[in-house]
Amino acid sequence: MIEQITFSRQELYSLVWEHPLSYFTNRYMVSYPSFKNICKENDIPLPPGGYWSKKKFGKEGLQPEYSKLKNEKEIVLYLRLEGDNRDFGYLTKMDKKNPGD
Repeated sequence: MIEQITFSRQELYSLVWEHPLSYFTNRYMVSYPSFKNICKENDIPLPPGGYWSKKKFGKEGLQPEYSKLKNEKEIVLYLRLEGDNRDFGYLTKMDKKNPGD
């Protein structure tokens, strides 16, 4: 069974600034372009290019302040199963079914 994880916009915003995008593509069933699209659709700013390299060497980049939106919705991601490379960012509900269901 594929586990569904629900985030508030603020929770995902915080995680985006704590982890590089590869964290999300490895942990959740979403590709880099899909995850960027999810963030764009939910008005979640992403760290600029070079942010993680600079942070690695102790240079903190400026993180934009979180701003609440009028109609925030929950964001659903699915935990990646070992060996399952599907991208749920582009698939329909029927495609999301477990193989063999």
